[in-house]
Amino acid sequence: MPGAVGTLAIITIISSWNSFLWPLIITSGDETKVITVAIATLKDGIGVDYHLMMAGSLIALAPMVVIFIFFQKYIVRSVVLTGLK
Repeated sequence: MPGAVGTLAIITIISSWNSFLWPLIITSGDETKVITVAIATLKDGIGVDYHLMMAGSLIALAPMVVIFIFFQKYIVRSVVLTGLK
């Protein structure tokens, strides 16, 4: 994977994974909610289930950490090659 294109692909995947507003508008039922919207719905008028929010956040973070670990060589190389001189 070329440096700049690979980095752009990885950043696009991460931003799509972390999107919140568009899935919040589009989804209507509990079956179709993405994980970021599901985590936000754990907060209600009575209180916040912090333990469930943190567990959901860990589950949402795990795939992004794995992607970064596998592709960090390409990200760092792209930053080094296109950085300010």
